[in-house]
Amino acid sequence: MVGILGSMAALAAIDLVGALFAKEYAERHRPVALALGVTSFVLLFGIYVVALRFAELSIVTMGWIVMLQIGVIALDQLRYGLHLDAKQWAAIVVIIVLQCYLIVSTSASGLPAEASADHRPASVEAVTDASTPTLVVDLGGGSTELVLGVAGSVTAACSMDVGCVRMTERHLAGDPPSRQQVADATADVDAALDEALRRVPVADTATLVGVAGTVTTVTAHALRLGSYDPHRIHASVLEVDDVLAACADLLAMTHERRAALPFMHPGRVDVIGAGALVWSRVVERVSAAAGLRQVTTSEHDILDGIALSLV
Repeated sequence: MVGILGSMAALAAIDLVGALFAKEYAERHRPVALALGVTSFVLLFGIYVVALRFAELSIVTMGWIVMLQIGVIALDQLRYGLHLDAKQWAAIVVIIVLQCYLIVSTSASGLPAEASADHRPASVEAVTDASTPTLVVDLGGGSTELVLGVAGSVTAACSMDVGCVRMTERHLAGDPPSRQQVADATADVDAALDEALRRVPVADTATLVGVAGTVTTVTAHALRLGSYDPHRIHASVLEVDDVLAACADLLAMTHERRAALPFMHPGRVDVIGAGALVWSRVVERVSAAAGLRQVTTSEHDILDGIALSLV
């Protein structure tokens, strides 16, 4: 979390400095200001890319915007003598507080967990029998959501504070991770699942559906695809044992081997091992509780569910 906050602050500071250099060049046409401005924005892009390896795009971007706004207000006050009355200050404080709330409450899918749960059943109806209970698992970078629904309605939901990025940061520093690191990560995931399974009656599940990049990547590995093919991945049904084997394989690989897989997205190489571990624990425990033998993968996620809900 400290690293993420530091990235937000760095992005805001560099953005502000770059804007000042751009203004300097526009007013005085100094080549040095232009060069420094360009350098600032190149550095800005680099830090942004690195930050996205550790947190979701929506969280990083919103945090950057909030801190930039604070910096702009401070600059206007100190350098340009801007005066704001009490009502204007109150409005600014309310806006910034609301934005901070969005950062804190945002799940890995980029929306508050309660809102995202409402849209998940719609996003996977095309690959399931809507008349039977379906458990949708959205495995993100910072959290994992379990949503049980039937006939397009949510009956129970829970957001777990485990995801591929978070588990990588907490536990899986090795390349490949050591047995102790894997054991610690597994214990962490199982503790979160213990609570989630108390809140979501997964034993009622007739169909288990996984969505998001970790799940689709594991599916691509299980299918031994020569390239990432969403048409083959979407609606694919795999045996539980095949999913668990693919997860174990990805977790045990070195960074170099994962990067060489033809279907692997470059941005997922560092975190797919942890994602595979989380998915394997979910699949194993849910299938055991519900007596399931197969798992379905959907390329449709929260965004598709939102789009369907608006039609």
